[in-house]
Formats: sequence, structure tokens, C-alpha cells
Amino acid sequence: MSAHPPEQRPERVEIIDIGRGVAVVLMIMVHTMWLYADVETQAGSALGVALHVVGKGTAGFLVIMGFSFMVARDQSATRAARRGLVILGAGYLMNALKFVVPGLLGLLPDAFIEAYGWTPPPTAGQLVTMLLTGDILQLAGLCLILMGLIRKLTPNRHGLLVWAALFASGTHLLRGARIGVAGIDDLLDLLWGVEWNVYFPVFPWFAPILLGMFLGARYREHGDPDALMLDWLRFGVPMFAVGLVLVLLWPETHFVDFFHLGLGGILEATGAVLIVCPIIHYASRGREPGPLREFLIYSSERVTALYVLSWTVICWGMAVVGYQTLKPLGVVAAIPAVAAVSYGLCWLLDRAKASLRRPEAPAGARA
Repeated sequence: MSAHPPEQRPERVEIIDIGRGVAVVLMIMVHTMWLYADVETQAGSALGVALHVVGKGTAGFLVIMGFSFMVARDQSATRAARRGLVILGAGYLMNALKFVVPGLLGLLPDAFIEAYGWTPPPTAGQLVTMLLTGDILQLAGLCLILMGLIRKLTPNRHGLLVWAALFASGTHLLRGARIGVAGIDDLLDLLWGVEWNVYFPVFPWFAPILLGMFLGARYREHGDPDALMLDWLRFGVPMFAVGLVLVLLWPETHFVDFFHLGLGGILEATGAVLIVCPIIHYASRGREPGPLREFLIYSSERVTALYVLSWTVICWGMAVVGYQTLKPLGVVAAIPAVAAVSYGLCWLLDRAKASLRRPEAPAGARA
């Protein structure tokens, strides 16, 4: 029997907001390092190693995405499809802002273009290739559409685990499959591609979302954050252990690279997140709300905007700092600068949206 009747079930869990907020901050740090730090700093410094480790928390975004969907009041396929299309649009807008616009203005460094194996300046076709790059927003948009359909087809929460297993294990069967038709192959790449035109294919990255949906369904039954975190640990520990063994024994199959993981890699990445979140939960439980917590919740609520804005700031910033040129101290200085500009733009965007929503005063009142 549910601990909360439907109309009283809590819709938000603070640890979810805090965890997503932490992930946003770490995301800005990692992306800044990827584009600004030189090869030696990324591979050989303590800063580079630490940021590469925390940069593997993408599964956290996805588990939380699935969880949040299941605790929302409206889980309809129609709403999910609308939201998915908006996120897809945001993903391609981001690609235009971070690649196409600075490319047309000649602001992308030659070294960045050469990293693609191209000769600068980029051609129109190469800019289109960058525009169509599949990133995490493309993944999120496609998965939202699928989430609404799967939710409709799978009322039993345990069926969500079956779907998760299919998407995690099906990667090995479908990886890289194409039919040789332009356009259709681009869509197939978004589903299970292995090249660098897609960073987060649906297979296997939809699996953490589906697991998050299952955990969200469990939470709706008991409504207890402590029990929720125990659920995360029960799944996280064995998933991490099994995934680690598979990756160590067969890395070429289970860990092709971080973005194109196999079954073992996705188990390890997801399991690690499910272990870390309870640690954050128990460390922060009972503490009085403060500026840091408010900042993290603010970040969580604006995750999509901050993702688009920070990537845009970082890519435009290459016109000043270059591509992969900074030593550790330079990266340490660049991170707060990128964060300050990104959050400043987000604040301005909030103000602009608030002013548009504000009803205009009647003529007599203005007089």
C-alpha cells in the first residue's frame, strides 16, 4: 500500500536537485578543461585526472531525468513528445551557437578545425557536420519521446527494468549499424552510432534513464527519501561491481570509449552514480539551507539553459585562449571565468523571460 495517496505524493526530492546541481557545476569544469587544457595537463596532471574522473558522471543526469519524469504529475506521451522536441531543438541551436556562428565569423581556432582532420577554414559542408553533431541534448530529446511511449506501454514498473536491460545489452548487436542511405544513417547514428558525430547514442545511454524511471516509480509508492537512497545503493553496488569486472576483462567490448560504452561500461558508470548520490544525501541531511544549497538548486532548475550557455561561452572563448593551450593554473583561472559568464547570461535570460511574462499595467495606472 502506498505511503502517500496520489494527491499527496511529493513531487520533488531535494537530493535529486542537489545532485543535478552538483553535476551542472562539474560539467562546466570538465567542458572547460576539454577545450582549453593542453594534452599534458589533461593526461598528466592531477587536475586533468580528477576532472576526467568526475566528468564520467553523465549517467547521473540520465538517472535523475528518468526519476523526475516518473514523479511528475503529467507523464503523458503527448507532453513527453512536446518536451522532447523542444530539447532536440535546443540541442541543434546549441550546435549552431557553439560551432556554426563562430565558424562563419572565423573565430574557431585552426587547431580546433584540424582536430577534426580538416584543413581550415571549415567548409559549409563541415559546418553542417558540426551542426548535426549528436550531444546529450539530442539524446535527452529522443529519449523523452521514447519515455512517454514506454510509460504508456509498460504500466508495471518491473517492465522498465526489462527495457533497461534491452537497451544496455542491445548495444553489442546494433552498434554502428547503417543501411547506406543519407539522412536515415544520421538517425541510426543517433540511436547506436560509434563515430564522433554522435557522443551519446540512445543505445546504451537510454538504460540509466529507464532505471531512473523504475526508481521513480518505487519512490511514488513509499515517498521516503531515505528508502529511495537505499534503493539506489541496492542497485548501484552490484551494478558497479559487475560492470567493473566486465570492463577489466573485455575492455574492447565493454568500454570502447566513454561516449560509446558497452554493457559493462554503462553498468559501471550508472552504478557509480547510484553509490555517490546516497553519500551526498546522508552528508547533507539535517543541514540548514544555505547559499550553496540554493545555488545548486538554482543550477538544477536551469540545467538545459546552463548546458547550452556554458558550451557556447567555452567555444567562443577559444577565440581568446585557443584550443587546448592552457596549463593547470590557466585552466583553474578559466573555470570560474566561464562559470561567471555562463551564470550571468542565465540570470539575464531569467530576467528577460520574467519581463515578458509580466502583465502590462493598465493605461490609467501608467498615467
